[in-house]
Amino acid sequence: MKFFLSICCAVLVGFSFPSFAQIPVQVLVQISKAEDELRFDKTLEDLMKNADAKIRIRATLAAGRIGNEIAIPALREILESDSDVSTRATAAFALGEIESVKGADAILKALENTKNTDEIRARAVEAAGKIAAANLKDEKSKTLSKAILDTLDFEKNRGKQRAICAVSKRLRRWSFPSRRRGALRRRHPKHKARAAGGAGLRRARENAA
Repeated sequence: MKFFLSICCAVLVGFSFPSFAQIPVQVLVQISKAEDELRFDKTLEDLMKNADAKIRIRATLAAGRIGNEIAIPALREILESDSDVSTRATAAFALGEIESVKGADAILKALENTKNTDEIRARAVEAAGKIAAANLKDEKSKTLSKAILDTLDFEKNRGKQRAICAVSKRLRRWSFPSRRRGALRRRHPKHKARAAGGAGLRRARENAA
């Protein structure tokens, strides 16, 4: 029953959002099943390389939600070389969802590339905040924190900070104690890590100091 409901939701989502509206139902079912089982396999990886950008985006998003580190190399490749900007931005977001320091270098590279679009850099900032806050004892946390601040300063100086600041506000909303405590009470470790990850930008200044 749980899987049946998740399939129904996947189909409804597919027809509700413009980006996924034209994805075949069979493909949505495949992706939803992988998400439901927290399974990253060759089927999903192949969908991440599909000729249709909408399918690549949806499969890439699923890889992040599944949260398995084995997806990081595929996500890194998409972030660095996919022909579609939104797919690359989704790869950055997905790396943040996994919250592993193994994805840190790909995110740092995306932030260092000032030629990336606002969409990609905004998602990379968001991902950096999540990874840094979920791995506070790792040295990469400070590197990511500094990269966040450097990116925000750079975007402010060139007068193109709208997209970046929008993400910053979303991350800062997770810093409110009541929301963090509520999420930390959930049993799933991914929810706990995500709750802590919301303080990414606030802690960035502390770590980089």
